[in-house]
Amino acid sequence: MEDLKFSNFIGDGTYGFVVTAWKGAQEVAVKFIFRSKIPSTAWKQDPVLGTVPTEIFYLSTLSHPNLVKLLGYYDDGKEYIIAVTELHGTSWDSANPVLQRRRYEGLRTMPRAQRVGSEGKGDLNTLSSLNAKQREMLRPRVSCDLFECIDAHDYFPERVVRHIFRQVVDVVAYLHQHNIVHRDLKDENIVIDEHYNIKLIDFGSAAEIPTATQPLFDKFLGTMDFAAPEIIEGYKYRGPEVEIWALGVLLYILVFRQIPFKSQQDTVAVNYKKPKELIDYYSGAVELYDLLDQMMVKDANRRARIEEVQSHPWMHMRT
Repeated sequence: MEDLKFSNFIGDGTYGFVVTAWKGAQEVAVKFIFRSKIPSTAWKQDPVLGTVPTEIFYLSTLSHPNLVKLLGYYDDGKEYIIAVTELHGTSWDSANPVLQRRRYEGLRTMPRAQRVGSEGKGDLNTLSSLNAKQREMLRPRVSCDLFECIDAHDYFPERVVRHIFRQVVDVVAYLHQHNIVHRDLKDENIVIDEHYNIKLIDFGSAAEIPTATQPLFDKFLGTMDFAAPEIIEGYKYRGPEVEIWALGVLLYILVFRQIPFKSQQDTVAVNYKKPKELIDYYSGAVELYDLLDQMMVKDANRRARIEEVQSHPWMHMRT
């Protein structure tokens, strides 16, 4: 850990904050997790790792092309647990020369993002002692997440939507096959590069899917825009079915650049617009709407399973 040179501030989260750093010639993401903020239910006991946060445990044991890789972690035994992961994605600022060299259909011209603060370098002990105000002095890094990617486009061609969404579905299917739910699926937890290749991040809320003899989840740890009707109505849930709903919301956002439901009442009523004009732009519009209808069903028992999403005809069209 001593060889890390910290550079950019990415952002704050529920349990800590994230910065970038250089580890030799490799740029990495460094997540500082406050020990005091980790819930008692968010720890795992492992014979090799010992007692670690669930995020460290899952990233250590899982491997998938669309999962961010854990490169190492450090526990100071007092205040922080520090996770070092690969840094994936590109800045979706139009000033990025990578974007300027490529022609992206739908990419709009954006003003250069303002950058403030200093280059901010130091060792681990220096950074871990920074307070919130001091952390803001690190040079902000333009986000590489899917939220920013969507915002950088006027629209996505259908083939790009399918390419992005297929990757997200595949990694969620991988998690479900290993009896794990992410529990906070959203565009801000997906980083994406200039080739529209994605990786899922932030496993702070991840958990094992309850078995038939275990209690269901009774707390929602995600983002309300992606919450299924049963969550809004206060029902307990198992996990995979609400992630299918969240995937439906994400697909809608990829296509229309806006959330499908304007209020919790609309979510509960499954009241969302399906513009007929989409057929003029997407040759698979009919199939796409069918997929959305299968994922965003109020009755969780009738909602598509992840395998059915993977095998849906729209997912395999070549338009």
